[in-house]
This record gives sequence, C-alpha cells and structure tokens, in this order.
Amino acid sequence: MAIYKHADLTDLKKRLTPLGIFIVFCLVVLVARLFYLQIVMGNDYRTWSDRNRISKQWVPALRGNILDREGRLLVSNKPSFDLLVTRAYLKTEILDAVRFINTFLDLDLEDPEVLARKIQRNNRFKPLTIRRDLSREQLALVESHRLDDRLDGFDIEVSHIREYRLGEAGAHLWGYLGEISELQLERMDVETTVDGRKYRLGSTLGKFGLEAMLESYLKGVDGTLPVEVDARGRVHEEIRFASILPFNMTEEPQHGLDVFTTIDLDLELTGYQTFTPEETGALVALHVPSGDILAMVSRPSFDPHQFSKPLSKAAWKYLNDAALKPLTDRCVAGLYSPGSTYKPLVALAALEAGVIDEHFSVDCKGEIYLGNHSFGCWKKGGHGVVSLHNAICQSCDVWFYRVGALLGVDALASWAKRFGLGQRSPLNLNHERSGLVPSSAWKEKALKIPWQKGETLITAIGQGFTLVSPLQLALMTATIANRGTLIPPHLIKKIVSNTNGFEISPPRSEPQRMKLSAHNLNVVIEAMGAVVNQPGGTAYWFCRLPDLPIAGKTGTVQVVRKAIQKEFPKERKYKDHALFIAFAPVHDPELAVAVVVEHGEHGSSGASPKAKAVIERYFAKQRDRSGARGPVDPGHLPVTLSIPGGQR
Repeated sequence: MAIYKHADLTDLKKRLTPLGIFIVFCLVVLVARLFYLQIVMGNDYRTWSDRNRISKQWVPALRGNILDREGRLLVSNKPSFDLLVTRAYLKTEILDAVRFINTFLDLDLEDPEVLARKIQRNNRFKPLTIRRDLSREQLALVESHRLDDRLDGFDIEVSHIREYRLGEAGAHLWGYLGEISELQLERMDVETTVDGRKYRLGSTLGKFGLEAMLESYLKGVDGTLPVEVDARGRVHEEIRFASILPFNMTEEPQHGLDVFTTIDLDLELTGYQTFTPEETGALVALHVPSGDILAMVSRPSFDPHQFSKPLSKAAWKYLNDAALKPLTDRCVAGLYSPGSTYKPLVALAALEAGVIDEHFSVDCKGEIYLGNHSFGCWKKGGHGVVSLHNAICQSCDVWFYRVGALLGVDALASWAKRFGLGQRSPLNLNHERSGLVPSSAWKEKALKIPWQKGETLITAIGQGFTLVSPLQLALMTATIANRGTLIPPHLIKKIVSNTNGFEISPPRSEPQRMKLSAHNLNVVIEAMGAVVNQPGGTAYWFCRLPDLPIAGKTGTVQVVRKAIQKEFPKERKYKDHALFIAFAPVHDPELAVAVVVEHGEHGSSGASPKAKAVIERYFAKQRDRSGARGPVDPGHLPVTLSIPGGQR
C-alpha cells in the first residue's frame, strides 16, 4: 500500500512541475509587464492620460488701446462672454445642433447652414467662436441647462471685445474689427502672420480704419492655458499647477501696443455734434505748426460695436444705403468740387506767376461772355469794380474768371498739386482717394478730347472736373497759413508698450517749403481775414469771434442744374453743397479747419458756424487747460447761429 502511494506521489510531482514552472513564468512575465507599464512607460501613459482629460484653451491677448493726444481712451476693451462649439463633442448632427442653439438662445442666425459648413471645416477638436458678447439672459440659459445633452459640445468662454468710447463719433477713423475669413487664413503660413501673431478660425482682426492700418501693433500675441475637460468636452476647471504637467501647455498672452493718436477728443466731439442727424458731410481740423490732425468728422456715421456680432437685416440695410453711404469716410474718401474755397489758391498762383498784381481789378456786371456762352456771377447784379481783396472777401466769380483765363489751367494745376490737392496723403489709410486736379494733358488722355477755354473759367472758381477731399482742403488751408510750407498731416503720435514702456515714434514726412513772396501771401491772407472780420465778407455774420481774428473762405458748389433746383425746391438732395475753410489766428495761426456740408446750400450759413465751434473750443482749451481733461459736455457746445443774410 505504501509503495503505491509513493509511486503515485512521484507521478503527481512529475506532472505538477511543468505546471509550476509555467505559473512562475507567467508571474514573471506579468511582473515584468507591470514593471514596464508602471515604471518604464509610466510617465508616457500618464502623459497620454492627461492629454485625454486636459485640453489647451486659447487665451486671446488684450488688444492695444487707442488714445487721444492727451492720453484719454478712445478705444479700449471690455469683457465678453462668447459661445464656442467643439465639433468632436456634438451629440447630434451639426446642422441640427446649430438650429437648436439658434432657437434656444434666439441668436437670429440668418442662415444656419452657412455656420454648419463653417463648423464642419474647422478642426473637430478646436473650439470655434460662433457668437460674441452674449447677453446676461443668454448666459443664464446656457448655465441653467448644463445637463442638457443637446448642449454637448457648446461652451462659454470669457474674452474681450472692443469698446468704442465715443460711439459713432470718430467711427470712420478708428474703424472696426471683423472675423477673419477663411481666405485670409489660407494666405497665412500655419495660421500666423509674418510677425508671429496667431490667428484661428473665429479670430478677429482690424477690417477698417486705424484698427486695420495698425493691426500688427494693436494685436497682441495670444497665449494658451491647460484646462481639465469632462467626457462631453466641457471645461471642468483650470489646471492651477500647470508646472506639474509632463508637457508644457501654458503660454502667457502678450498685450497689444497702445496707440496715441494726434486726435483731440474734445474737438472730435465738438465737430461731430455740430452736425444735425439729418446733415451729411465732413470736418477736418489740423494743427498748423505740426500737421497733427486734431479732428476728423464724417457724417453720417455708424456704430462700430455692431460688427462684433453678425449684422441684423436692419443694420445691414442702413450700412448699404446708397444715398447715405454711412461707411464712407468722407474726410478722405469723399470727393467734392472745392467751389469758392479754391479762390485764395487761384489768386496766390496768379500773383506768383506774375499775370496780375494786388491792384488788378475787374468790373463785375454779373456775368462774362466767352464767345456766345455766358458765365454768371453768384451775385446777379454784379459787384461793380472789384479788386483782389474784395474779390476774395465777397467771392466775386467774374474776377476769378478773368484771372483764370490769364493764368491757364495747366499753371493752376501745377500750383494746386504743390498745395497738396489731387494726391493721397502719407497717412496710409487704404480707403483714401486722391481726387482730381484737371489739366489739358489729363483731359486729352482720359477723355480723348481737347481742353476748352470755358473749362478754364469754371475751374478757376472751383467747379468743373476738380475734385478734392476735406482733408486736402484742410491741408491747402494750413499750407497758406504756414506761408507756403506744406507739412504732411499726421495721425499717430506714438506707439507704446504698457508692459515695459517701450515706445515707437512713427517717422514723419519732411515739410515741403515753397519760395513764395511774403507780400503776395500777406495780400491773400488779409483778404481771407476780411471774409470773416470785414462787413460785407461772406462769413461776417456767421463765423466772426470778437476776440479772435479768423481767416476763412466760403464756398458753394452746385450739384445739379438750376432748372432742377427750381422744379424741386424742397428736395434737399438737389441743393448746393456748403464749404468753408479757415485758420486762426490770422497772424501766427495754430488751427486750420475745413468743412463740407452736403446740400447745406451756403458756405456762410451752412458750413462756417461748424468751423467756428471747433475754433472756439480749441482756443477755450488754450485759455483754460484745466478744463480740458474730460470730454465735452454736449450741453455746453457752441450753438449754430441762425442770422438772416449771407451768401456763398
């Protein structure tokens, strides 16, 4: 019996030995595998795990501020709650999700299919901003329905949008932001511009005005931040100790640079508020000694805030109104015949050319004939015998017909260009237009027909083919005030980093000095002073200030034939344009102003009071600098006088 048991156990041991070896081998392999996973590959698997629950959140950099010459904010940033969507975490079809969120938050999307296609083209794991600046009510709706599966893939991000502190005032100058287009992104190398500033689908950039012109300065460098996300892709919390992560996901955003403009906030507001809501036109104010632009007003204007969201149908209809053209910056893109504001330049050119002297006189009988064609003066009965001084003071057309014929259109064109007309300024605004200073060669080339003598006569009174912008008129005026020195206009005072104080001073174009006769300049300037300060001057009742001598020139530009005006006497669109140029004081001038009021009828009553208000405000600040720290109180603006009389 014992022998049987012993043999049996021996046999059992033989059978169990291979099994034991196999079990030990498996344990060794298991331990080795665990060692490999936990020790050798532990950091890698931990990193992969973190990458599944940790996402990189885009942190937009604050855009640089735009300030006036005294450091007062014109454009800044304000917090915004934005709605984002991440395609990978949507639980429904993209179009269904878009239609749901549109109805749920009342986003008023005009075409959900367009947004759906945009989401489809975006990287499935990259959030796409679909609506900025949600209201409190919309934000509350999202937060109170967090557990709704239909909101999977949608999230809220706190960012910043632009705040245009003056509203519609100055909107054409500051411009506005808009969402980057897919075409623009395609043109950029790896979603960056050449200066390293990153963009993504949904990013904003400057589309117009200074926002566009100074994009590379105003836009900062965006950063990134690690955040923990749940299974639905929603941000759970910010990773507070990002340094413990085995990979770097933190990049601090770099603030954009602040831009100090040459604009004076008070003068900008004053000029803007001198226009009634029904009036259209422009006003430009220049600092004569430096060329600094102190105000650029274009009416009608628009609210730049509305571009932070998709435009409503009503807003789009207004902005595309063919008659009002609110998006047109009339200061640099509005082109007008200069009318009688051209006359001081014509007189000065004739004096310098030697075709007349200061005693040259003409007997104005209300019209002049060239062949069988009559060229009339604005004063039907005529001015009688008129000297140069009174021709400018009373704006006699017949006198300038005679002088224009003596001078010739080509000589006049040469002088006009020397005073800054018919050419773009060095401001580098993309929407600026050059205008037109006609010559015989220009007409032959452009229209294939020769110049006519009668065209020279109407050119001499600022009508015909000549087209200038309000900025060019202001520059011409400042050049006369500077006694023949053209100082190119400037908009940017300095660009400053608010983190380290680094400062950039934009280069300025060199002044262009003309060798003009001091006596001839005195003759023309004294006549311009008489326009405002001498009884009988066309702006005497509307622009005169008792303690401040102003030099100026009124202008009235006919836009349609007189027969049409008589047929529709109440139609504003057929009324003449009103223009006025001025500088002050007459001697040692500091400020030059040009005003255009479309269909304002008379330069004297329609335009000169607006220039007067800006001039008055400027010199009030000079007298009391302590009162210039805050914006203008609209209740204390100079009012436009309404005094009977006045012409041109």
